[in-house]
Amino acid sequence: MTFREQSPSVKHLLNRMLKLGWGEIENLLVKDGEPVIGSQTHIYKSIALDKQGTATPYRPSDELKPHVIQLLNEFRKIRNGTIPTIRIQDGLPIFLRVEEV
Repeated sequence: MTFREQSPSVKHLLNRMLKLGWGEIENLLVKDGEPVIGSQTHIYKSIALDKQGTATPYRPSDELKPHVIQLLNEFRKIRNGTIPTIRIQDGLPIFLRVEEV
């Protein structure tokens, strides 16, 4: 599964996560299994004072990391709803908080 194969909304989210580097995305909407950064979505950057560097942007042919594939699978499971928290480290999703139903 490559970056090129993803929808515009997924590409936008992945690029935002890379730009964020470290932090959290709160209240991300999921509509029809696709992420939507809406007006209620908040993006918080965590700043580690002893670290430097930025994540490398995705190239169209890049294979998605397992963390990202798992996140996309969760979007499909949720289908329609809100993800309260996605924790990002080094531009990758490492923690997802969802409501148990």
